Amino acid sequence: VYELIADQDASEKAAAQLTALVAGMPERRRVGIGRWTTGRPGGLKLLYLIPRIADAESSPPPRHHSLLCCVAPFAEDVRRWTFPRLP
Repeated sequence: VYELIADQDASEKAAAQLTALVAGMPERRRVGIGRWTTGRPGGLKLLYLIPRIADAESSPPPRHHSLLCCVAPFAEDVRRWTFPRLP
């Protein structure tokens, strides 16, 4: 699991956009799907992007919004299966 947060050196606009995206995802009951490539053969990974809003009790100020990136089993999704016909 990886955590995607706005860089401290990022512009305020970029941080506000990430905050708005993360805040809106739970309201609409959504998660994101992403693709991560490393440039190496077989380096393609499918990710679930899950919103995380840190509350005052679990993290020191300032509160931050982030996306948890969970690697999905990509190879299982592209495998072809053949099933016998139903009677």
